[in-house]
Amino acid sequence: MERSTNNFDPQLVISSGGYGTVYKGDIDGGETTVAVKRSKPGSSQGENEFWMEIKMLSTHHHENLLSLIGYCNEGH
Repeated sequence: MERSTNNFDPQLVISSGGYGTVYKGDIDGGETTVAVKRSKPGSSQGENEFWMEIKMLSTHHHENLLSLIGYCNEGH
């Protein structure tokens, strides 16, 4: 995720909200553009909303929703 967002470069910020920041990133050697959401450390509300979003994105598919291709839950 760090590599795809150029180490979470502030110039790649798509949006920022109450519990995290979304970055534009590239994977597959630049062939696929992705959105990478990084939660704010220590946000208990953010953690609950993150898991609800993971559940929703993994079970619902719609043309106006991004597809979930993975997530990382390690470290800070």
